[in-house]
Amino acid sequence: MELGVVEETAAGYSFASFRAPQVCSIHERHARRPGWTDLFFDLVFAAAIAQLSAPLDHDYSLYGIARFAFLLALVFLAWFGYTAFSTQCAVDDVVERVLIVAQVFLVGVMAANATDALSSSDAAGFGAAYGGVRAILALQYARVAWVSESGTLVRRRIGGLCVAVVVWIGAALLPLPYRYAGWAVALLIDFGNSWPASRSTTASPPGATHFPERFGLLTIILLGEFVASVMRGIESQMGWSFLAASAAVLSLALGFTIWSCYSDGALGWETRHVRSHRDVVRLRAWIWTYGGNSRTSKHGVVGCVRF
Repeated sequence: MELGVVEETAAGYSFASFRAPQVCSIHERHARRPGWTDLFFDLVFAAAIAQLSAPLDHDYSLYGIARFAFLLALVFLAWFGYTAFSTQCAVDDVVERVLIVAQVFLVGVMAANATDALSSSDAAGFGAAYGGVRAILALQYARVAWVSESGTLVRRRIGGLCVAVVVWIGAALLPLPYRYAGWAVALLIDFGNSWPASRSTTASPPGATHFPERFGLLTIILLGEFVASVMRGIESQMGWSFLAASAAVLSLALGFTIWSCYSDGALGWETRHVRSHRDVVRLRAWIWTYGGNSRTSKHGVVGCVRF
């Protein structure tokens, strides 16, 4: 039952004050395109990634890179969780937008606690805020658990999310080094829960257009920050040496290469539906490659600022 008018559009579904949650059919899922809410969500995560990479300006040691990679993995999982949900479920009402705003607030809390060492209380707050983001994702899935064609998979995912939430929040209260052990257990649960069995993925595949375009939105926002950092590096130069000019040119070439790798890989995805185990393997490899591109662009930003 719906209150208000809901119209299906090329970009997804128009807003209604209240509507019954629904899961997109396979045909609708492949035809959907990202909407304005998706773009806002991606902008917030791009800002969070910029915040957590700030310490790399001062600590580009092995520990600094490992710390950044761990925090980035959590931010990426938080972003990927909602992206996977939104590509399957057509929900855009007041309740859903309130849940999204709550997620955005918690991502802001994560960013505010992302600049200190992993042994600090700020890092514990980062993990607890991430647990809150996963709790909201569990609520989003709970709204469609009984209307989904893949109800068993959805309920299994809710169970995994709830267990991980308890561990993430509980770990924030533990002293060192037990906190690290709690994080490791929770991260393994989240990784396992984010990658269902191939049979489940082929039964409920991501949108062939919506999914890669969501990745593309975040990629182009991060690369925009990358180019801005190159411009700041150029502006900070008192004089132009051969080394500085080479660094500027190679930095821009790196950004173009990252975008080319993504755009060429995403080309034609609207015809590449996930129908077999081989398709699932290719999809997961593509997602991991995308994550690597994101990390490369962020490390490149640091190098550009410092040339």
